[in-house]
Amino acid sequence: MTTAPISPRMLRLGAVLAAALAVAACASPASVKVGETRADVESRFPPKARVKLADGTERWQYPTAPMGWRAYMVDFGADGRVMNVTQALTPDYFYKNIQPGLSKSDIQTMLGEPGMVSWYPRLQQDVWTWRYWDQGETIPSRQLDVFFSMADGRVLSYTMTSDKAFDPGIGDRR
Repeated sequence: MTTAPISPRMLRLGAVLAAALAVAACASPASVKVGETRADVESRFPPKARVKLADGTERWQYPTAPMGWRAYMVDFGADGRVMNVTQALTPDYFYKNIQPGLSKSDIQTMLGEPGMVSWYPRLQQDVWTWRYWDQGETIPSRQLDVFFSMADGRVLSYTMTSDKAFDPGIGDRR
Protein backbone atom coordinates (compact mmCIF):
# COMPACT_ATOMS: atom_id res chain seq x y z
CA MET A 1 0.00 0.00 0.00
CA THR A 2 1.35 3.44 -0.92
CA THR A 3 0.30 6.76 0.49
CA ALA A 4 0.16 10.07 -1.30
CA PRO A 5 2.41 12.84 0.04
CA ILE A 6 0.74 15.56 2.08
CA SER A 7 0.21 18.69 0.03
CA PRO A 8 1.59 22.05 1.22
CA ARG A 9 -1.98 23.34 1.40
CA MET A 10 -2.95 20.54 3.83
CA LEU A 11 0.17 21.26 5.92
CA ARG A 12 -0.80 24.95 6.14
CA LEU A 13 -4.37 24.01 7.08
CA GLY A 14 -3.04 21.69 9.79
CA ALA A 15 -0.79 24.45 11.15
CA VAL A 16 -3.70 26.92 11.23
CA LEU A 17 -5.91 24.41 13.07
CA ALA A 18 -3.14 23.63 15.58
CA ALA A 19 -2.65 27.35 16.24
CA ALA A 20 -6.39 27.88 16.69
CA LEU A 21 -6.53 25.05 19.21
CA ALA A 22 -3.57 26.49 21.11
CA VAL A 23 -5.23 29.92 21.28
CA ALA A 24 -8.53 28.38 22.40
CA ALA A 25 -6.74 26.51 25.19
CA CYS A 26 -5.40 29.84 26.50
CA ALA A 27 -8.80 31.50 26.17
CA SER A 28 -10.19 30.42 29.51
CA PRO A 29 -10.61 32.13 32.87
CA ALA A 30 -7.54 30.17 34.02
CA SER A 31 -5.48 32.75 32.09
CA VAL A 32 -6.80 35.66 34.22
CA LYS A 33 -3.99 37.22 36.29
CA VAL A 34 -4.07 38.67 39.80
CA GLY A 35 -4.32 42.47 39.55
CA GLU A 36 -6.42 42.62 36.36
CA THR A 37 -9.46 44.92 36.49
CA ARG A 38 -13.10 43.85 36.26
CA ALA A 39 -13.37 45.57 32.87
CA ASP A 40 -10.31 43.71 31.53
CA VAL A 41 -11.68 40.36 32.66
CA GLU A 42 -15.25 41.00 31.51
CA SER A 43 -14.10 42.07 28.04
CA ARG A 44 -12.55 38.61 27.56
CA PHE A 45 -14.70 36.41 29.78
CA PRO A 46 -18.23 37.55 30.65
CA PRO A 47 -19.15 35.59 33.81
CA LYS A 48 -21.90 32.98 34.03
CA ALA A 49 -22.77 34.27 37.51
CA ARG A 50 -21.73 37.08 39.87
CA VAL A 51 -21.91 36.49 43.60
CA LYS A 52 -21.42 39.00 46.43
CA LEU A 53 -19.37 37.38 49.19
CA ALA A 54 -19.90 37.98 52.92
CA ASP A 55 -16.71 40.07 53.19
CA GLY A 56 -17.96 42.51 50.53
CA THR A 57 -15.83 41.14 47.70
CA GLU A 58 -17.30 39.72 44.51
CA ARG A 59 -16.88 36.30 42.87
CA TRP A 60 -17.41 35.68 39.19
CA GLN A 61 -18.19 32.07 38.32
CA TYR A 62 -17.16 30.27 35.15
CA PRO A 63 -18.51 26.72 35.26
CA THR A 64 -18.12 24.40 32.29
CA ALA A 65 -21.60 23.14 32.99
CA PRO A 66 -23.61 21.15 32.55
CA MET A 67 -21.37 18.46 33.96
CA GLY A 68 -18.09 20.00 32.86
CA TRP A 69 -14.74 19.16 34.44
CA ARG A 70 -13.82 22.64 35.62
CA ALA A 71 -15.38 25.59 37.42
CA TYR A 72 -13.20 28.68 37.70
CA MET A 73 -13.90 31.25 40.41
CA VAL A 74 -12.43 34.74 39.97
CA ASP A 75 -12.53 36.85 43.15
CA PHE A 76 -12.36 40.65 42.97
CA GLY A 77 -11.39 42.94 45.86
CA ALA A 78 -13.10 46.17 46.83
CA ASP A 79 -10.71 47.97 44.47
CA GLY A 80 -12.19 46.04 41.50
CA ARG A 81 -9.02 44.05 40.86
CA VAL A 82 -8.58 40.27 40.74
CA MET A 83 -7.44 38.87 44.10
CA ASN A 84 -7.31 35.21 43.05
CA VAL A 85 -8.40 32.69 40.44
CA THR A 86 -9.39 29.21 41.61
CA GLN A 87 -10.31 25.99 39.83
CA ALA A 88 -12.94 24.87 42.34
CA LEU A 89 -13.54 21.32 41.11
CA THR A 90 -10.54 19.65 42.74
CA PRO A 91 -10.29 17.22 45.67
CA ASP A 92 -8.06 19.65 47.63
CA TYR A 93 -10.66 22.40 47.28
CA PHE A 94 -13.42 20.04 48.42
CA TYR A 95 -11.45 18.89 51.49
CA LYS A 96 -10.66 22.46 52.53
CA ASN A 97 -14.09 23.97 51.98
CA ILE A 98 -17.03 21.55 52.14
CA GLN A 99 -18.24 21.02 55.70
CA PRO A 100 -21.41 19.57 57.22
CA GLY A 101 -23.89 22.32 58.06
CA LEU A 102 -23.13 24.59 55.10
CA SER A 103 -26.17 25.84 53.17
CA LYS A 104 -27.02 25.20 49.52
CA SER A 105 -26.18 28.85 48.87
CA ASP A 106 -22.74 28.39 50.46
CA ILE A 107 -22.02 25.38 48.25
CA GLN A 108 -23.26 27.08 45.09
CA THR A 109 -21.07 30.10 45.89
CA MET A 110 -18.06 27.77 46.28
CA LEU A 111 -18.60 25.45 43.30
CA GLY A 112 -21.06 27.11 40.96
CA GLU A 113 -24.22 25.54 39.63
CA PRO A 114 -24.38 21.74 39.97
CA GLY A 115 -24.48 19.63 36.84
CA MET A 116 -27.27 17.48 38.22
CA VAL A 117 -29.73 17.60 41.11
CA SER A 118 -31.41 14.46 42.49
CA TRP A 119 -34.06 14.04 45.16
CA TYR A 120 -34.51 11.14 47.55
CA PRO A 121 -37.76 11.84 49.44
CA ARG A 122 -37.66 8.67 51.54
CA LEU A 123 -34.19 9.58 52.78
CA GLN A 124 -35.22 13.25 53.04
CA GLN A 125 -32.14 14.23 51.02
CA ASP A 126 -31.27 16.28 47.95
CA VAL A 127 -28.03 15.45 46.12
CA TRP A 128 -26.12 17.91 43.97
CA THR A 129 -23.55 16.47 41.57
CA TRP A 130 -20.49 17.94 39.85
CA ARG A 131 -18.07 16.18 37.55
CA TYR A 132 -14.32 16.71 38.00
CA TRP A 133 -10.97 15.27 36.88
CA ASP A 134 -8.43 13.72 39.27
CA GLN A 135 -5.14 12.59 37.67
CA GLY A 136 -4.20 10.73 40.86
CA GLU A 137 -6.97 8.16 40.42
CA THR A 138 -7.01 4.97 38.35
CA ILE A 139 -10.15 6.28 36.66
CA PRO A 140 -9.57 10.06 36.63
CA SER A 141 -13.13 10.99 35.64
CA ARG A 142 -14.80 11.53 39.00
CA GLN A 143 -17.96 12.93 40.47
CA LEU A 144 -18.65 14.91 43.61
CA ASP A 145 -22.03 14.32 45.27
CA VAL A 146 -23.07 16.72 48.04
CA PHE A 147 -25.94 15.45 50.20
CA PHE A 148 -28.33 18.00 51.74
CA SER A 149 -31.08 17.57 54.30
CA MET A 150 -34.50 18.32 52.79
CA ALA A 151 -35.58 19.62 56.20
CA ASP A 152 -33.14 22.53 56.43
CA GLY A 153 -31.11 22.51 53.17
CA ARG A 154 -27.82 21.99 55.00
CA VAL A 155 -24.92 19.73 53.98
CA LEU A 156 -25.04 16.30 55.60
CA SER A 157 -22.03 14.80 53.81
CA TYR A 158 -20.30 14.47 50.46
CA THR A 159 -18.70 11.71 48.43
CA MET A 160 -16.10 11.63 45.68
CA THR A 161 -16.49 8.58 43.46
CA SER A 162 -15.67 7.47 39.94
CA ASP A 163 -17.94 9.09 37.39
CA LYS A 164 -20.64 6.55 36.57
CA ALA A 165 -20.67 7.65 32.93
CA PHE A 166 -17.01 6.72 32.44
CA ASP A 167 -16.46 3.82 34.86
CA PRO A 168 -16.13 0.56 32.89
CA GLY A 169 -17.23 -1.38 35.98
CA ILE A 170 -20.66 0.26 35.98
CA GLY A 171 -23.43 -0.42 33.54
CA ASP A 172 -25.52 -3.18 32.08
CA ARG A 173 -24.54 -6.50 33.66
CA ARG A 174 -27.09 -8.75 31.94
